[in-house]
Amino acid sequence: MTRCALSADWADMKNTNRRVGIDLNAIRPMYVRAPVGHWKRQPVLTVFCLLGMGVMAGAVDPDTPAARINYRDHIRPIFAKHCFSCHGTVAGKADLDLTRYSSTLAGGSSGKVLVSEDPAQSRLYLLVTHVEQPNMPRGQPRLPRADLGRIRRWIEEGLRATAMSRPLKGTATRSVLSLDLPAVHRPAGAPHLPRKAALQPAQTTPRSNAVIALAGSPWAPLIAAGRPQQVVFFDAEKRRAIGSVPFSEGLPHLLKFTADGQRLLAAGGSAGVAGRVVVWNVVTGKREVELGEAEDVILAADINPNRTQVVLGDDRFLKVYRLPAAELTATVDRHTDWIFAMAYAPDGSKLAVADRAGGLTVWDTERWVTLETLKGHQGAVTSLVWRRDGRVLASAGEDGTIRLWDVSRGQRVRTWSAHERGVLCIAFGRRGQLVSVGRDHNVCTWDPTGSLLDTLKPAFSDVATRVAFFGEAERVVAGDWTGRLRIWPARETTGQNLFP
Repeated sequence: MTRCALSADWADMKNTNRRVGIDLNAIRPMYVRAPVGHWKRQPVLTVFCLLGMGVMAGAVDPDTPAARINYRDHIRPIFAKHCFSCHGTVAGKADLDLTRYSSTLAGGSSGKVLVSEDPAQSRLYLLVTHVEQPNMPRGQPRLPRADLGRIRRWIEEGLRATAMSRPLKGTATRSVLSLDLPAVHRPAGAPHLPRKAALQPAQTTPRSNAVIALAGSPWAPLIAAGRPQQVVFFDAEKRRAIGSVPFSEGLPHLLKFTADGQRLLAAGGSAGVAGRVVVWNVVTGKREVELGEAEDVILAADINPNRTQVVLGDDRFLKVYRLPAAELTATVDRHTDWIFAMAYAPDGSKLAVADRAGGLTVWDTERWVTLETLKGHQGAVTSLVWRRDGRVLASAGEDGTIRLWDVSRGQRVRTWSAHERGVLCIAFGRRGQLVSVGRDHNVCTWDPTGSLLDTLKPAFSDVATRVAFFGEAERVVAGDWTGRLRIWPARETTGQNLFP
């Protein structure tokens, strides 16, 4: 090696030193014994050993340039593998060239495709995650999950060109789907679990019943499932039934835990005979509320966060009761078909109500006037749930779609096909993630923007009917038409049967 080449290598290593934190000027040449018995200066091996140690130390630090997702090192290789054939310098379909950083930011004939710090408004991300049409790459399956994660993180961290680039500042108005959610406040004290003396033995039947009603405690490893004449509690840790509370009114069609896990609401009854809503204290098993007196089964009901009001659907009518007196205070005639779903906003100021004809209305819960009418579902709306900040309402329907609504603006912000032949139930997690089940037998998880995370395994052998998150770790429980119940550990995709 010539002196000039060695000097250049030394300069490169000193430049690297600035990134990994090694003082090469402090290193003195070492003298080692050559094979022929002569001594010679040999600094290079020592330098490379120390340099390697520095690089390894820097690799685990998320603040180092090496850990920053950037276009040159991480994103361009993904585009090269999957996108350049259509969006290169020669092809450039829709005038979109992804081969250069500047042209990627410039976008194409339809405008910019990236919004810094906001994946939910970045059309490129929505297309490659198959949230919006046309799915990209066209005619190909979704990109690998790891690649989608890198693209999302690149956008969230400011669309860096290289590891040493400054991030680009995001827009002043972020999508409601990209907002940071407030901190989670765990209720004080131990999670609420039923006392042994509060429960009766669970009654078994010769044949399993379809899972029509299912709920998970938000803080305890406790699951509730509806069975004829009873609500059965399951210990998720032991994977077995621990007892039941009677529901002599008939079959529960709906179960909901309150946000603190201290109460459980059930709605149901006997078809064509009577309907009823009951609220139990989970710990004592005592009935605290009984109301309804409907002439048919009640399919939808909810209790507000401060437990001063219960609303139920009696056919197409909304009936409002004040607690603790269980006094009927209002009857609202607005829906044109049977009420299938309802949900209070987290602060209790609004109530979303949906019906069999696809109607979806948001009500003011003090004046009982319509705040928004949200149109879009083609067919029955089967499930409603609010994100915990109250900014986003999710709805699911027999048309197979899940829709996310910015309620403050009365606008639909995302729609996607989730389950072929119909979505039957959805639930929001604390981080804004969703889980859903449907007639295709599948249980699916979705990120806050509506991008598919996983299809949980194994799929059910029949229609998947109900799903919920439960416990502090937010595990998933789901059931199907044959009566099978299955649980999935947090962030795992393979489930276990929950045996009665």
